[in-house]
Amino acid sequence: MISESWHIQLFGALRARQGERVVARFRTQKTGALLAFLAFHLGRSHPREVLIELLWPDTAPESGRHNLSLALSSLRSQLEPPGVPSGTVIVADRLSVELNPAAVATDVGAFEQALRRAAQERDENRRADLLAQAADRYAGTLLPGYYEDWIAVEQERLALRFQEAVHQLIVLRERGGAGGASDEDTQSLVAYARRALEADPLREEAHQDLIRLLLGAGQGPAALRQWREMERVLDEEMAEEPGGASRQLLREIEAQLSARPTPAQSRAASPVPRPVASPTEDPLPSGTVTFLLTDIEGSTARWEHVGEAFRQALERHHALLRDAFRRHGGREVKETGDGFLVAFPAASDALACAAAAQRALGDEPWPEWLGGGLSVRAAVHSGDVRRDASGEDYHGPALHRASRILAAAHGGQVLVSEATAALVRRDLEAGVRLTDLGLYRLRGVEAPERLFQLDYPGAARTEYPPLAAERAHTGSLPLQFTRFFGREKEIARVGEILRDGQTRLLTLTGPGGTGKTRLAVEAAAHLLDSFEGAVWFAPLADLDDPNRLADALLDALSLPRSAEADPAEQVVAALSAQASLLVLDNFEQLVEGGGAEAVQNLLARVPTLTCLVTSRQLLGLPGEREFVVAPLPTPGGANGGPERLGAYESVRLFVDRAQAVKPDFQVTNGNAPALAELCDRLEGIPLAIELAAARAQVLTPAQMLEQLANRFEFLVSRRRGVVERQRTLRAAVDWSFRLLAPELQRFFAALSVFRGGWTAEAAEAVTGEPLALDHLAQLRECSLVLTEDTGPQMRFRLLESLREYAGGRLASEERARAERRHADFFLALAEEGAPKLTGPEQQTWLQRLHADHDNLRAALANTRDEEALLRWAGALWRFWSIRGHVTEGRRALIDILTRVPDSHPALGRATLRAAALDGAGALAHDQGDYPAAAALHDAGTALWRDLGDERGLATSLNNRGNVALDQGDFDEAARCYDEALALYRAAGDVVGAAKVSTNLGALAFDQGDWDRAAALLEESVVIKREMGNVYGLAISLDLLGSVEKGRGHLDRAAGRYEEALALRRALDHKQGIGMSLANLGSVRALQGDASAADATLQESLTLFEELADQRGIAECLLVVAQVAAAQGRHEQAALLLGAAAALRETLGMSLTAAEQIAEEGCREAVRVQLGVNRFDQAVAQGREMTREQAILLARDA
Repeated sequence: MISESWHIQLFGALRARQGERVVARFRTQKTGALLAFLAFHLGRSHPREVLIELLWPDTAPESGRHNLSLALSSLRSQLEPPGVPSGTVIVADRLSVELNPAAVATDVGAFEQALRRAAQERDENRRADLLAQAADRYAGTLLPGYYEDWIAVEQERLALRFQEAVHQLIVLRERGGAGGASDEDTQSLVAYARRALEADPLREEAHQDLIRLLLGAGQGPAALRQWREMERVLDEEMAEEPGGASRQLLREIEAQLSARPTPAQSRAASPVPRPVASPTEDPLPSGTVTFLLTDIEGSTARWEHVGEAFRQALERHHALLRDAFRRHGGREVKETGDGFLVAFPAASDALACAAAAQRALGDEPWPEWLGGGLSVRAAVHSGDVRRDASGEDYHGPALHRASRILAAAHGGQVLVSEATAALVRRDLEAGVRLTDLGLYRLRGVEAPERLFQLDYPGAARTEYPPLAAERAHTGSLPLQFTRFFGREKEIARVGEILRDGQTRLLTLTGPGGTGKTRLAVEAAAHLLDSFEGAVWFAPLADLDDPNRLADALLDALSLPRSAEADPAEQVVAALSAQASLLVLDNFEQLVEGGGAEAVQNLLARVPTLTCLVTSRQLLGLPGEREFVVAPLPTPGGANGGPERLGAYESVRLFVDRAQAVKPDFQVTNGNAPALAELCDRLEGIPLAIELAAARAQVLTPAQMLEQLANRFEFLVSRRRGVVERQRTLRAAVDWSFRLLAPELQRFFAALSVFRGGWTAEAAEAVTGEPLALDHLAQLRECSLVLTEDTGPQMRFRLLESLREYAGGRLASEERARAERRHADFFLALAEEGAPKLTGPEQQTWLQRLHADHDNLRAALANTRDEEALLRWAGALWRFWSIRGHVTEGRRALIDILTRVPDSHPALGRATLRAAALDGAGALAHDQGDYPAAAALHDAGTALWRDLGDERGLATSLNNRGNVALDQGDFDEAARCYDEALALYRAAGDVVGAAKVSTNLGALAFDQGDWDRAAALLEESVVIKREMGNVYGLAISLDLLGSVEKGRGHLDRAAGRYEEALALRRALDHKQGIGMSLANLGSVRALQGDASAADATLQESLTLFEELADQRGIAECLLVVAQVAAAQGRHEQAALLLGAAAALRETLGMSLTAAEQIAEEGCREAVRVQLGVNRFDQAVAQGREMTREQAILLARDA
């Protein structure tokens, strides 16, 4: 029974709600679209093929089925959480999918149901109520942000139904037959009418409904404004005039307005008394006069809302302001609507008056209906004016400018012009300050005006929204003719750094072509407002003489040279006029020879200056802050179609630049893999991407990949107007290389033998340079080496383009010497780490070897000495096994054993070969290749016996026992384990003995002796915890989980599996993770948690696929079959039972006693449901499946 239904909202946003639980985010947008489609068509079953064609029309059938399976699995995990039986909400089988209408309700369904009931209702009052219910359900456009074709059609249909419902509702409420409309009803109807207009502002009928309601409520002015808005919209959007019905409404509005006084008429009829000027009053000031203008913000709306009651507030407002004018020597010139124009002979008096007036207004106890009092804006401006003939008013542009300043202000704010600020800057009272807001373009005023805000003690607030005027910018940034992609976080971070006032010199560093210049320009553009437009860009790429820097800055500032003035002094004077941002682009060649010192001097002399520098080398100045510009993000080997690749900025950049030369270029399913690899190979370097994309007219992405074998010849621009150093990738790197000292050039070239990064210790050993750390620091400052601070040791690396360039600078003899040192260093590292992969330092060494895996591969590939090759085999196999590089490791060991003959008599050589045989056997076992594993271990065991090496023999016997155990040969397994245990104990090897005890526990479990298995495994857990052997501990815990599962203790089994899984995730032991997930999935299935079981099993299956672990795949298929049976998917379960059995037979695998019981129980349950004949047919069909077909079936949840 369903305790509480899911309510799925489709109007306004896609959300699913169940009580307090809300699901608003989905695995992918397609997952959300799937839920939306199923919910919209609630109660209907949809064939899987239809859903795939609807959501993934351009994918292959297999990929479409896979995508649908993943989407359904994700929705199940959200809508059917643990404890909810599978199928409660999402009902799916192999053919179709639907949502259970008993468990789900939608707002669209409620909306349309209310409309259907309204259409059938004869009572008008009840019909109106139902229409209101329907309108309440419509919370906005259907599924905004989703763009499937079916959604667009339904959006239009439902919006029209909503508008029609609102119209009918209004008509019914207005009619006497519906009981008429009360004041409360009218307010509600006005709200409905406004919502209908938002849904379609071009619908004239909706405008008419709102206007009619406003008229009925006696709101003639509001009705008139709405009529004018309708007229404007119809004219601008449709080139039409309001129709006859609308014109009739206009006549009704005019009639209502003529029958009642407007707010202005009310004020004219009962004006606020103005003091009468006495005959002896001083005449208006003349010459340079300072004006104070005031205005009440929103006064017209107040008049319309409260009518005559507002007059009393206005009287008090006038009294307070006139008192302030009088006390500060202001002469009231005239009233301007609800405000004043006041003249002052002294600018300081005008500012003092403005502050006093605002304080008085803020202190006044206004009536509650005013909602916090009157909000008055003010402007102060000084200028030369003349009186008119009467001597009681002024003329001149100063008044016009003052009124425009007032229009830019907000209520409570006092704006001051630059002319006034200049008069009072040194005469401000204590606590009073003028905050520079920057330059603005005022409406109707040609020249920009610098505006200030008056801040004073007692001000109600000092923070206001942006002024109601356009910013006026005076700086210069280069125009950009191409689109800019990504870097949102970088732009935001640069902005944060430069706005906080703590950093005045920020240097963007990075290798050539990473986009430093473009990022600087975009970041500077975002800082225009912060620096009030004073942002200048100085291109310095062609400047190689630091002594000419001042001349270049004059050009950037658009300043003419003066014969009398020094250029540097001109620059200082110009930049001192205001707070400024100066972008110095391509500075690296000027750092030496006085360029850096020139920047330091400029910053010292102009305290309001901030410099943003782009350079491949830091300036090395005090206070300098570095911002490293990294390449753009790339897919990184991720598989995906056009939609997924579009999330990567490197791909979007390529597509944009490719379309510039080939407008019809698109990312397709066909070219997506090659394009993803191309962006990876180009390392996200914008210059390289743009150079490659320019070839899109003649080359496909796949062809471009082939060309990258000679990347420096391929990545060449043929466009005009390109800076020479940006014309080719080689030229960009050449520029940086030529700036290096000779010893740094040699060191840089030697680093090319590294792969994937290195430590300072490795650099010193491989290059033979005792000053390696200093050299690395210098290369880092020149942006030729990148640093990675992600572990206990700082690591360094080269971009592949730079590594390839450096390799071209390395002579053959130097290369051979560096490669020998490289191989020696990393072989020693691997041999040092090998014995530590089973002890307390296991995790540390796994991470260290993983970090240098590319170097280990390269060193092994460059090794020619046969003995060294065998040393590599013995040193690396365990790392390869734990980290899941089984296929790679197995291939390498087979190659080594093939290349190195076994006839060499040397004892050391034979020992190395025996260890290599054990490693190769262990990796074969990891992949379920039991015949090969047995043969390799048998060869190793024989060699260890010949050598008389008991510890080596014990290891080989233990591994051979593991193979026998998985093949079901329990007697052979016991023989091997017993002999191995005796040898380990004789040698005092506690770790080895614990390992064998674990395997003996596994043997006891497979034989059904759970008590003995538990005792042995508990003992091994204690020992392995003490020894810090995390890898071995996870194995023992996993086996203990299986013992508890066999005993029926499912909660305890899950706890053991979860602990093992956590340990294996920490080690990144992929095969172990897959095994723990499969085991945990089987327990979840037995606990009835099908959703959790499915999620863990799918992850397990994915890992086993990646590892080519056939044994793991076979075990996983069996567990998935059990889950399918528990969920009622009996046909699928039978097919998987057959596929799993066939794969086990191919591998020579046997089931444990517990697995046999579970499998037989599953078989019997499915046989009962399908019938004997149908069951046998399905199992036989499953046995004929390929491994790939079986995996696809297991994914088809």
